[in-house]
Amino acid sequence: MTNSAQSTTFNYFVGSGLVLTDGSKTTADLVPLQLGIFNSKNYKALSAATANAKAVPEIIIAMGSPNDEKISWTNAAMSFKSVPIQASKLIAWRKSSPVKPKQHKVVIGWDGTTDCKTIDAECDKTYTLHLQLEGSPTTRFFGAKPLTETFVYHTPCCTDCVSGCTADVEVMVDDYINQINVHPRISPFVKAEKLVSYSSAPTTETVAYESYTLTIADEGTIQDLAKIQATYSD
Repeated sequence: MTNSAQSTTFNYFVGSGLVLTDGSKTTADLVPLQLGIFNSKNYKALSAATANAKAVPEIIIAMGSPNDEKISWTNAAMSFKSVPIQASKLIAWRKSSPVKPKQHKVVIGWDGTTDCKTIDAECDKTYTLHLQLEGSPTTRFFGAKPLTETFVYHTPCCTDCVSGCTADVEVMVDDYINQINVHPRISPFVKAEKLVSYSSAPTTETVAYESYTLTIADEGTIQDLAKIQATYSD
């Protein structure tokens, strides 16, 4: 909502319930976090039919208090009210539905759908990954300047290779992921993960083994446990 006289924009949020439009009710009838438009003189609710700038030249916006009602000098249980607004000066009224916030994701290389987006790495080359973080989470801890960090990886030499030989990209990605996720300043704000597409499912080496359980008849005291640990150290 914009007040043209002062060029001021007011933002209001409806926490729950419908907007109160019953003309027989006032701001005192607002349930916690319910919103309504009211006559600034008698605090009666207004609707689309009764919100006329000539009949009601001055309005307020009020929201029901979520606080418990009790006798207190702070009047915490009273509804929250805006400053009086000249109805004839309103030039815009907009509504936006709430949207659940989502984590910001950045993809480097393959994005899970476009196969031509991939990462290449040559042998015996140095690659750097530069991260710059901005926003209120980092500002609260590290000040107004962006939080920046550079991560470096050097690919190994390739045996019997002359030029243009490719290195294992997945090893490089794993190294970057580890650097980011263990970094004391970056890791609280960024979680690095690997997204891989295999032409065939990778195989995992398995080792057969047998499990044994040793039961010893003793009194179960801490001294008995110490004797067992000393005898069977492995």
